[in-house]
Parts: sequence; structure tokens; C-alpha cells
Amino acid sequence: MGSHVPVRIKTGGVMKSIPVSILLLMLATAAPALASDATRIDWATATKGGGFQLFGENIAEVINSTDSRLKVEALATKGSRQNLELLEAGEVDVGQVEGNAARIALDGVGRPAANLKILSVMYPNPGMFVVRGDSRYERIEDLKGQPIAFGTKASGLRILVNDVLDGLGLEPDKDFKQIILNKASEGPQLVTDGEAEALWGAGIGWPGFVKVANGPAGGRFIPPSREQIEQILKKHPHLQKMTVPAGTYRGQNKDIHSVGLWSLILVRPDLDDELVYRLARAIHLGHDALVSRIPQGRYTQAAKTVKYVPAERLHPGAAKYYEEIGLLPGGDGVVKITPLGSHDGEFCRYDRALIFEDPDGTRLLYDAGRTTAGPDDPRLGKIDVILVSHMHGDHVGDRHLPAVNAGECAAPDFSVSAVPNTNSVNIALKKGATIITGSEMPKFFAAKINALGGNSELSQLVRFGASKKVNGVTLTTVPAAHSNGVAGSMIGSELGALLDQSGLTAYAGPPTGYVLKFSNGLKVYLSGDTGITAEQETVVRNHYGVQLAVVNIGDTFTTGPKEAAYVVNDLVKPKAVIASHANEQATRNGKLLAGTRTEDFIQASEMPVHIPLSGKTMHFDRQGRCQSGCE
Repeated sequence: MGSHVPVRIKTGGVMKSIPVSILLLMLATAAPALASDATRIDWATATKGGGFQLFGENIAEVINSTDSRLKVEALATKGSRQNLELLEAGEVDVGQVEGNAARIALDGVGRPAANLKILSVMYPNPGMFVVRGDSRYERIEDLKGQPIAFGTKASGLRILVNDVLDGLGLEPDKDFKQIILNKASEGPQLVTDGEAEALWGAGIGWPGFVKVANGPAGGRFIPPSREQIEQILKKHPHLQKMTVPAGTYRGQNKDIHSVGLWSLILVRPDLDDELVYRLARAIHLGHDALVSRIPQGRYTQAAKTVKYVPAERLHPGAAKYYEEIGLLPGGDGVVKITPLGSHDGEFCRYDRALIFEDPDGTRLLYDAGRTTAGPDDPRLGKIDVILVSHMHGDHVGDRHLPAVNAGECAAPDFSVSAVPNTNSVNIALKKGATIITGSEMPKFFAAKINALGGNSELSQLVRFGASKKVNGVTLTTVPAAHSNGVAGSMIGSELGALLDQSGLTAYAGPPTGYVLKFSNGLKVYLSGDTGITAEQETVVRNHYGVQLAVVNIGDTFTTGPKEAAYVVNDLVKPKAVIASHANEQATRNGKLLAGTRTEDFIQASEMPVHIPLSGKTMHFDRQGRCQSGCE
């Protein structure tokens, strides 16, 4: 009976009565249309059988399943060059473009600069040749005069091979029997059938390489040698060193080193900001699903996009999303870390001091030492908390620079005495900052502050296993294996003089490290001066689960580079590391010097190691990944 109750609907300015039964039928037939009312995104990939086409189909399915309001259509094209043409003509919304082709277009190399924006990185494209496993050819030069499959005409991989071979004084069409493919899928078969001696390609998990490696004879890879890589980079410095991890392809037992660029996902500049925002969000949220489909998907990360793409080249919609998840500087959730070394833009002998700034604006100064040029150092700004790992002069500050850049990087000018007060106490008084330490150190600082007319409550204690919260930052101390004597000059008076005369120091309890937890969830380990300790695994890693570590590597007084590498590789296992306390001039003109302890530490570490260049702010997300400003 209720089905005959009329419902009044206004159509064309006239109210009409429609039975409920008819209305329900109308709604039922409209439901599928409403459910499929998603915005179509035309996404240009490449020819079938290639890495781009495989990647495009999989990321389209991931995006569509992550955001039902989007309908990405992966379109087969001729490759990067055609994708650029289609994007510039407004005939597609999104296009995958190999790194070299993207660089030429965006930088306007030999052509007008393309007005296109970047949505995301795809994956690195280290280039190399693959031959059959039973091939007699071992080096690139061995392939001269042989039939080689160099990819399709419109593929960006041909731009890469031109640069690689040009760096070696070779040309594809003159020094080889060049084979140009109609489809990328043709290449592997030519090699396995013996019609081509090698196939040129690039990327991680590239389908052409997979097919040759999985073929009856297997595959063997021929990249440039280490010497050739340097030769190529000298002529084409826009290329980057890249590595194909061991095990990427069947039979590949070692890392393969080569050169290449990151492939990019480009978008039309006039594509709606909200659509691009949703695309960026879907890629980010669907990352695990993409990795489960294709191994190279692990590189398609928002964090890597922000790290490798200049902010001004991001589409505004993508930039908005990256800001919201705390990846872009200025966006919520980024922790800023600024080294206060002795010389601008360098990592020098006595550099220890760092300023940490939480997303809520709370600023912490760690081990002010000698390189902070007193309480009037213009680099300090607002300081809320001062951390001191132990009482040695190069950490607490027995003397300091008269001004930034005084002296030499290897021998700074520390001619300004800060005893008996210490640099840390003087800064605390000037800034109204709280000194938070462990062991017996708070009593020392409280007495100093009180003697200078300050409030002794500016010195506060946090012991092992306890914690203290300052605004959005929670901090605690952790054990360190080192000494912690207070020099007589810091004590002053007759007692201090007697200690110095006797060659003794006063005891301030055990030294400490710190664990800081910021409001975005990032947890940072500050090692202080320490050797190897069991707590670095049981407490720092297992209990606190830090993502970023600041580790002292100077040797003799603390862990050396090999010992520090063992600490981070096997005990703490952070996502990234900042080197500290190197006790050497580690850089010149901002570049790492060969043969240094810092270089040894970087080479021995299994995660990214960032060099703290004085005055250069580094930005870290909640997972310990540097988003900008890192070396």
C-alpha cells in the first residue's frame, strides 16, 4: 500500500506527483551510474612489454582501488617522447617520463622548456646491457660492431644510452649494429634467439632484463666499469650514480653499479589541484599494495619525491598533500636540524652543536660546545632547552669562537674563555633556556646559574628510564660509556686550582646520551661520547625504536668509524644517521674529503649518512627520512 503513496518532485518549475514504487525503480537504475561516477584520468605509459607499461598498469589499479572517486586509464603509447608531446598538447592528464627525457624537457635543453609539473618519482633507472649467460662478451667495448637492441624509437632509454656511450667516446649507430625495436617486448627475444648480442635497458626489475635472466641460458649484465662511470659523469654531470641491488634479477649475486636518473610521473599544469592531491594521496596510501605487485614500486614514495624533486617543480596539488603529511619544509610534522659548526657550510674538527626544532616551534640546543660563538651567536635564535651529554670542555663549552668562521676548519679560534661558567650556562641565562641533563650534572648547573643571579630551576634532571616533556618534545637520557670529569677550571676557586694541580677532575656521575621524541613521532638517538654498549640495542632500539641517530665517530675519545658503523648497522638500526664529533676537517667547500674518518663511516654504514654542514638546515619526516638540506 505504501508503494502508491505519491512523492512530490519539482521538475521544470512544476510540482509533479510520482508513486514511490516508480521513484525506487528510478533510484535503483541510477545506482550503478552513481557508483561508477569517478573522474577519469588518462595516464600515458609506453609500449607493451616494457617497464613503463607494467608499472603504469599496476599503479593505475592501485590508485583505483585506493580512491574509488578516481578512474585511472593506463594508455599504451610509444614511450617518454610521445608522452611529453601528449602532455604538452593536453591530450593526456598524466605521463610517465624517463629521467633524461624529463630533464631535457623541463630544463629546456635544445628546446623550449616544457610547462609541466611533477606528481611523483617512479624509480631509479640505472642503465646497462644484458647478454645471454653463455655470451663471451664481458665489457661494453667488447660489444662494438655487434648487433645490439637499443630500445624503441620514442623510448627515453635511448637518450640515456646516448649519454652513456658518448661519455665513453662511442655512438650507437656508428660503433654498433643498432637495432631499433617496434615494441619493447621484442628485445629480450632477439637476445635469447641470438639475433642480438645484447639488449640495452634500465631500471629495477625491468621486464626486458627479467625475461633474459629467466631465459634458458640465463643473463649476465654489463654495466660501465667504475672508471667508466667517472668518465661518463665528467662529461654528463646531470647523471647520477645508481645501484641495482643484488638479487634483483635471477643469477645476480652482487650489486651492480651504473648511472642514470629517476623516472618521473608528470602531469598537466592545469590539471585540477584537488585531482592531483587525490592522486598523490592514493599513491602514498597504496604504497604497500604497489610493492606487493611490482618490486620497483618500493621506490615510488612521497618521501623520495620530496627528496629528489625541487619543490617549485611539484604540482600544487601534490605539494599540498606532501605538506599535510609533513614531508615538505614548512609543512606540519617536519623536524628541522641545524648544525652550529665553526665554519659555514663545512663539517669541521670540533663540530658537535646541533639545534633541533620541533614542528610546534620548540627549539633544543645539543652540546653547544666551543663552536657556538657564545650567547650572542646570531645563529641561536630562540632556545627553549639546552642538552649536555657530559662535562668535557668540547661539549659543555669551556671556551668558544669569538665569531663564526674564526680560525681554520682544522684549527678553529677558540680564544674566548667561558670558564668557570661554561658556554652552556651563559647561553641558558641569556636565552632563559632550561638545561636538562642526567646523572649528577643538574646540581653543577643549578649552582652556576644561581651564582650568576639566575633561577636554579633552569637546571632540571632526567635520569635513565625517566622522561620529561617540554611542549611537544619528550626527552630522556640513556647510558653512554665514557668519562665525565669536571675540570678544575670549571669549578673555579681554590678547589678547582687544587684539582688542576693534582691532575684530577671532579665526578659528575656517568655520561649520557639522549633519546628525543618529537611531536610528529620522530625519535632521535643522540649518542654523546660513547663506546659500544648493550643498551644501544636493548634500550635505544628495542625499547625506544629510534628512526634517526646522531653518532659520534671521532675515535680515541669515542667510537671510531668502524665501531660507530657496527653500532648503527647491528645495534641501533635507525633509518638514517647524522655523523658527529669526527675530530677532523671532514669537508672542503662543503664536499667530503677522501681518506677521512667520515668517509670511512659513510662507506661502512648500511643506511643513509648525512654530513652536518654548519648552518645548513636538514628537514626530517616522522620516519627519519631527510626531505631536504642533507648531504
